[in-house]
Amino acid sequence: MEERELFEEIKKLPVIDTHEHFETYTETFGYTMPQFLYNCSCASVFSGDLDKEDLRMIESRNVSEKEQFQALLRIRSRIRFTSSQKSMDRISQKLGYELREENYELLSRGFQERSESRIRGFAPNIRGYICNSIGHPLYGGMRGLKAFLEGQIRADEKMHRVLNVTPFHCIDGKKQLEDLEYTAGHEIGNLNEWEAACEKIIDGFVKQGIAGFKELYFYFRPMQLERPDKEKAQKEFDALLKGEKAGTGLMDYLMYRIYELISKTGLPVAVHTGGLMDTAVTAKDFYQYIKIMNGFPELKFDLLHLNYPNLPDYLVALKSCPNAYANAAWITTSNEEYCLQFIRLLIDHISVERCSFFGGDRTCAGEAVEVALEQTWQVLAEGLEELIKRGRMGSADALEIAKLWLYENPKKLYEIDVR
Repeated sequence: MEERELFEEIKKLPVIDTHEHFETYTETFGYTMPQFLYNCSCASVFSGDLDKEDLRMIESRNVSEKEQFQALLRIRSRIRFTSSQKSMDRISQKLGYELREENYELLSRGFQERSESRIRGFAPNIRGYICNSIGHPLYGGMRGLKAFLEGQIRADEKMHRVLNVTPFHCIDGKKQLEDLEYTAGHEIGNLNEWEAACEKIIDGFVKQGIAGFKELYFYFRPMQLERPDKEKAQKEFDALLKGEKAGTGLMDYLMYRIYELISKTGLPVAVHTGGLMDTAVTAKDFYQYIKIMNGFPELKFDLLHLNYPNLPDYLVALKSCPNAYANAAWITTSNEEYCLQFIRLLIDHISVERCSFFGGDRTCAGEAVEVALEQTWQVLAEGLEELIKRGRMGSADALEIAKLWLYENPKKLYEIDVR
């Protein structure tokens, strides 16, 4: 079977999208057309290479859409030849027009006229979405949880939510504690009351039928993780109540206690790994998280993004922690060579049943997700075809792996009901 044939067969397979930031098909978070193309192509990962004024314009609500579009074109030029530039162009094409200056009005109109039925028509292979919405900053963070708990926010069909647990334990100031008090509905004056508040909220979401939890502490605290020390944590908590900044002693204690709480649920934890938007330093410290995974062997950890750009530490974690699962969400659309290297190494590293391969990591459904899926099909077909040519497997084996990675494994890990 040639690569193109394998690609066409992979395209027929059902898919679970393991990582998105929307939970309705029509959500756009108030984006203009240029913001939609910028954010949904993940061009922000190149923010360090981009002109600061262009970034200011693309993110501002105080400039015209036409000015934003001109900034977008300059950004596109700066990231030419990258996967993000290709994504941007393909999303534009799916809006109906090439991304060129003379097509501004046509693209603007095409974006404004996106209908729910049209959006739903994209990526029909996807049987279910894992949505990182509850507790995410896009949905109001910790305070936003209250609306979810009260049933004010409804997800569309196929959308399966995960609860962001990071705000429960990455607490170093009184404002964060007040946000937790607001959501829990009672004051928190000591560590026992903090734990009761967390347990109440988590239990509420488990009863609602969430698919799992989400961890993204990389964004919010120093990377060094230490064993919990309750005495140290209590001192820092008391200081926090006085309006002082708490240290990592409190956060370490809270983090371990949260994992003790969620370990009782039997639900998996999706974990951001690798670099952030403006730095890759965090990828060097991922090994720290092995302490958590080994400390809670009953939990299953879905490790998103392959710890890009530090694959060796990621492979160490997978080999060291049988409760860790590989997940190529987002990176299949951002760095093809990294993914090809991962495929070559993974085959002889862990069971093929411990890997998921697709997650768009987009903020809007429809065009952007379909483009991300097409890019994922391509890199998966290329990687598996290489193994076929080397005599490592046959075409049927490759298709079996593709179905496991795109559908069967994430369906089993998150135990979601899909049709």
